[in-house]
Amino acid sequence: MRKQILNINVMIVYTFLILFVGCTQRMNRMVERPAGRGYHAMAYDRESKRVILYGGQTGNISEHPEIFTSSETWAFDLARNRWQMMSPESSPPAMSAHAMAYDSESDRVILHGGGGIFEMERLEDYVLNQTWAYDFNNNKWMRMSDGPPRLGHRMAYDAESDRIVMFSGACFRDGRFQDVQETWVYDFNSDTWTEMKPDRSPAARHYYGLVYDTESDRVILWGGFIGKDVLDTKIWTYDFNTNTWLERTNTRLELIPESGPDPRWYQAMAYDEASDKIIVYGGADMGSDEMWAYGPSGNGWTKLRPSINPGKISRMPMVYVPDAGKLVLFGGQLDSRQYTYSDATWLYDFNNDSWTDVTIRHGEYFGQSKPGIMPEVFALGIISTDKNEHGSVVFTSDLQEAYWTPIFFDPPRTTILFSQNKNGMWTEPNPVWFSDKYIDGVPAITKDSRRMYFTSFRPAHQDTSSKNRNIWFSERINNTWSEPILAGDGISSGYEGMQVSVSDDGTLFFISARNNDPGKVESYHIYYSERGNGKHTFPVSMEHPIKSEYGEHDPYIAPDKSYLIFAAIRPDGFGDADLYISFRTQENSWTVPANLGKNINTENREFSPNVSPDGKYLFFVRDFGGENGDIYWVDVCVIDGLRPKELKHPGKLN
Repeated sequence: MRKQILNINVMIVYTFLILFVGCTQRMNRMVERPAGRGYHAMAYDRESKRVILYGGQTGNISEHPEIFTSSETWAFDLARNRWQMMSPESSPPAMSAHAMAYDSESDRVILHGGGGIFEMERLEDYVLNQTWAYDFNNNKWMRMSDGPPRLGHRMAYDAESDRIVMFSGACFRDGRFQDVQETWVYDFNSDTWTEMKPDRSPAARHYYGLVYDTESDRVILWGGFIGKDVLDTKIWTYDFNTNTWLERTNTRLELIPESGPDPRWYQAMAYDEASDKIIVYGGADMGSDEMWAYGPSGNGWTKLRPSINPGKISRMPMVYVPDAGKLVLFGGQLDSRQYTYSDATWLYDFNNDSWTDVTIRHGEYFGQSKPGIMPEVFALGIISTDKNEHGSVVFTSDLQEAYWTPIFFDPPRTTILFSQNKNGMWTEPNPVWFSDKYIDGVPAITKDSRRMYFTSFRPAHQDTSSKNRNIWFSERINNTWSEPILAGDGISSGYEGMQVSVSDDGTLFFISARNNDPGKVESYHIYYSERGNGKHTFPVSMEHPIKSEYGEHDPYIAPDKSYLIFAAIRPDGFGDADLYISFRTQENSWTVPANLGKNINTENREFSPNVSPDGKYLFFVRDFGGENGDIYWVDVCVIDGLRPKELKHPGKLN
């Protein structure tokens, strides 16, 4: 008996390893740029003309710190607009909230401190004290002498004195995190850290801005988190030669508060040498799109008003590239969406007061870096935007067209948007011509891409008083979508029908309340209608084990009808609506629906599942409540891992 149990356990482990290796192989595809992230660090290597990026947080570290804390080294070549993953033989540990600066005398990027893999049980080991030097020419990281343990600090290279200056930051002392009011300098030539101990210093803080002003030979500090309800609009300057911090109070700002930025932290800050201006962008806890310039020689702030910008972001670095006279900004947390990070690369030109998004978005899936076994926001800033995404993204079978439905609020409506991949570049999203007036739901597109089904509140049979959601379709004629047609055959005949999915043979799956109260979630169940001889059969309700007393929503049927994914609120769920999957057996029955698990489902609402036409990725919407829903995607191996081994070929649907 014990031998049988052992064999079973070995088989379970073996099956898990096969699944894990398969998912890992998919995750290791070549990517064109870093994944979206925050709390990373960047420095500009002047000798090699590359922006060097290291580490950061790419997702929810409170749940999966080992996955979402990065140990990647990237280099950005502005002249070629190209990111390159460097993959050196050895690297610093995975980290975030660290600091980096470029030492031009030694031609090395210096990295220090940061937070490692977050574990509540080992907080004393979280704050790092390591120092590393990166040589781009040899693609090599070298461990240097340890410095003081810090995170949330900043460093600036004083070119005149050939020293890297660091101030404050947080450490873990006496059983708690606390900021320290200390000034340190690092000398690469002697590989030594020295605490300077000036007579006077700014208040202790973290996540501030620190730059070196070449014109005045001063390190300049602004902003940062000092403490609850402690605000500081002062500019501080540090002179290494005299070991002196000086406070520069902006009298105009004190008299006219709106003449300067509000106090903030998590901002991006860099010194533009050509204009002798310190540029500040974004920041604050919930993100900001404000932009300011500070003139050290004139001791004054100027608000900048570019016509477009990277949006309301925080927790991102920005560096100056003197060869181009531009600032480079990458990543950042999007407004209030914790652990949701941008993967966009932006350039700022102070002379023209203009931002340019240079993110390469060509090829399939908008040029996005492919996801692995953990869901990631899809096409952030393009499809997943500050609007609330009402449903998942749907692609045509050739992957050259994408359709999705954000919510607009003036006037209130959901609109079907689309984008096409033309000559390798995706077009600007625009409404489908018939979908900018009524409330239209997520579309479903047939295998031949010639018919689009969707849900709509548009009036049926000229009855403008109709309030029912009905299922409609549009035919592609001469590469143009036709006037929408109300689906008949009992699919939309006065019933509350919505959320359509279509299999390769034309069978429709949708939900309907039929004769139940449409105001109750549990009233909705999944129906299907087969297609033959140009018509659909009268809809039939799915039965047990799919149908339950709790109701079902948002069906997605596999192209061969071998499995069905849907959303439901059930007792075994993680909170709000979760995604479930059921497989069709060779006996034409369905397996008991299985929850897709904690990597997919959360305490929030997950809904609108859809699998890409190539069968590689599962898309769905995660709604954090209110006006904050985004489209996520994940490797389809999460489905493969739940499929019973014996179910490889579907039977005929009853």
